[in-house]
Amino acid sequence: MIKVALIGNPNVGKSTVFNGLTGMNQHTGNWPGKTVASADGICVTENNRYVLVDIPGTYSLMAHSVEEEVARNYLCFGEPDAVIVVCDATCLERNLNLVLQTIEISKNVIVCVNLMDEAKRKKIKINLNLLSKKLGVPVISTVAHKKSSLKTLTDTLDKVISKEIVVSPLKIEYPEIIESAIKNIQQCLMGYNIKNLDSRWLSLKLLDDDQSLIKEVNNYLGFDLLKEKDIKKAVNESKEYLNKNNINADKLKDMVVSIIVKTSEDICNGVITCEKENYSSVDRKFDKILTSKYIGYPIMLLMLMVIVLLTITGAN
Repeated sequence: MIKVALIGNPNVGKSTVFNGLTGMNQHTGNWPGKTVASADGICVTENNRYVLVDIPGTYSLMAHSVEEEVARNYLCFGEPDAVIVVCDATCLERNLNLVLQTIEISKNVIVCVNLMDEAKRKKIKINLNLLSKKLGVPVISTVAHKKSSLKTLTDTLDKVISKEIVVSPLKIEYPEIIESAIKNIQQCLMGYNIKNLDSRWLSLKLLDDDQSLIKEVNNYLGFDLLKEKDIKKAVNESKEYLNKNNINADKLKDMVVSIIVKTSEDICNGVITCEKENYSSVDRKFDKILTSKYIGYPIMLLMLMVIVLLTITGAN
């Protein structure tokens, strides 16, 4: 059975796409050892029969929450044959952050730009062909509540699985210092069986020193990476090299995130056009206030107090 992971930010219509593709052929439960709900279902096309796995909605694969950890672990260790990343056409730039993180892990990626009817209503136009060219993976559009629009998605999935469409995912370019550190570890990993893990991505994560992820990787591979003398030596050499250039673990994480965000912005240049250039200016103003480093927390606490007072008043 061919396994396909369905991933996306919350509220992009991912579950609607999943329901449209699987119909009533679904099974729900919990991820092993987690309280996060899982769902899988059968999707049958003209050429193949797929097990579709609905990954919890997540904004990132850097595992700052249980949902992010589940999403990352499934993509890394669940060995899906393909990954469909569902995006919101009305805020594509923000969604591309997850797309870029996904193509660092998986090669057979399809980008599904959903909510195209909402984009049309807001007079947003997306050049799907140019986006596909920039990302190096197939990009298709859908209006998930219309099942007929999902036919292109399943046809594309069949072609990716049969290698009729050859994907060549974009390689995110980090500063030369980081690239050199990655390459040093990557060359060392070539002598080991790391299964389906991408050696470049794994090298970056070894530099990132995410202990929870390294533990999961070791369990998946069946041996402790950092107990191998040559790998440990390469990792230490790369870390020392970064430290000499004033890049510690925290700064490395910040740089990686910044580069992913900047790459998303660059990709969207020329891909997205809108008759009303400042269509999201009000949203951005609210975002700037509500997520402010200084006043965001007080606003959040104030909102929570209002909710508590309303709850108490209502209970009384």
